[in-house]
Amino acid sequence: MDYVLKDLEPKKMWRFFEELTRIPHGSYYEKQLSDWLVNFAKERGLKVKQDAAMNVLISKPATPGMENKKTIMIQAHMDMVCVKDEGVEHDFTKDPLPIYIDGDYVKSRGTSLGGDNGNGVAMMLTILDSDDIPHPNIQCIFTTAEEVGMTGASQLEPDCFEGEYLLNLDGGDDFTEMFLSCAGLHNDLYRFPKNAAAVANADEKVAYELFVGGINSGHSAFVIVNFGGNAIKQLGEVLSSLEEKFAIELATVKGGSKANVIAKEAKATVVVPKTEAAAFEAAVKELAAKICIEYTESDPEMFIELNPIAMPETVMEKEQTSKFIAFLDICQNGVFYFFRPEKDNPKTSSNMGILEDQGDVIMLTCMFRSNSDFLHDEYIRKLTRISKAFGVDHEVEGKSLAWEYRPDSDLVRMYSALVEKEYGVKPTHVMAHGGVEPGQIIERGKLGGKNIQAVVFGAASLDVHSTAERVYIPGYQKALDWMKKILVSLD
Repeated sequence: MDYVLKDLEPKKMWRFFEELTRIPHGSYYEKQLSDWLVNFAKERGLKVKQDAAMNVLISKPATPGMENKKTIMIQAHMDMVCVKDEGVEHDFTKDPLPIYIDGDYVKSRGTSLGGDNGNGVAMMLTILDSDDIPHPNIQCIFTTAEEVGMTGASQLEPDCFEGEYLLNLDGGDDFTEMFLSCAGLHNDLYRFPKNAAAVANADEKVAYELFVGGINSGHSAFVIVNFGGNAIKQLGEVLSSLEEKFAIELATVKGGSKANVIAKEAKATVVVPKTEAAAFEAAVKELAAKICIEYTESDPEMFIELNPIAMPETVMEKEQTSKFIAFLDICQNGVFYFFRPEKDNPKTSSNMGILEDQGDVIMLTCMFRSNSDFLHDEYIRKLTRISKAFGVDHEVEGKSLAWEYRPDSDLVRMYSALVEKEYGVKPTHVMAHGGVEPGQIIERGKLGGKNIQAVVFGAASLDVHSTAERVYIPGYQKALDWMKKILVSLD
């Protein structure tokens, strides 16, 4: 079979990228590529290890004269997000990607391309296969299931790492930007017993659905810094304000979709005496107007509606209703700490992501993030104390450590010096509030006694995770040239 990208430069790197497009490697379907990487290493006499998570680690000795430099670890993930246009017949578990060249870009017809992170994998293979790229001892780490939770990186064996300098190739091609931190995270699961009972004197009462919607949603790691609304939080505030004035009974609640997504909608079924109905409706209308005004800039489509509905069969016990509404009102949401006084880069935050009625229990799921392990632990303590005070069962689920910001590390110092030498500017420090694989690798390294330092860069793809994904052809040579400079510049 002829190669579509055979005339592109650098030829070897594009050849390896095209090889990747012929091997299925969607998340959870990386075994074929993982085995291919093992064979690649064996054919070249390189040290290789494949672990239980299908991660592959390949080591290559230093070129002559560089044996005394520190080992450099280079890392990228082998899985890709698999999406296709409606009507396109393509089986990601067996079919090669239909790639083609369109001007300065490589694309795939009707499917995602896998430049994220095939770009990084292709660069690593190029270095491993070449005999004309000077380098110290290197260890290339190919991880699995990054796109579905960084599962592969989180399962790397703590004693597998051969160095303490890590170059992650899942970043952008602006090499004057240095990614130097990412958040650790956990889910806070709050379970609140309803102690439900039949509605007493139902013929003397009326039921409503209180609905909060129109919130500008999005991934909490990126948009929580916008100081916008959260439908679950606003629902709690509205209920708390109303409960001070009316004999509210609460039947059901629901809101949000995912723990890491700003809640776009939330609703509650409430019951009030008929004698209070008119005043209750007026109060909701007045309150809605005031709250929506406060979010005019961030959430101009926000609305709070009250609609009559059929009477529910049961409601939460009165004392539990008061406690739950108070807890929902006071539960922390948003950004608590920032890296800079400009408040443009969050350091610690929590997102009220899912509110669900599970029958006997109401459960609220919040995703907590922090780029500081100290602040992370401090807030777990605070949140646990708040929960106990309100009689809420609180569980911390899936805690991971942060890649903490350490601008004075040796790797940062050397990388910064190289940026200043080549570009004449000091690099911009980027602290991601989302998770990236260096955070998981640094955490695993700590367990094995390694103090791993990391920076992130790469040959960028555009419109990743979509069928519009494309790779800028000149970006490959630019990224490879930058890698060559790094390999000879680090002490």
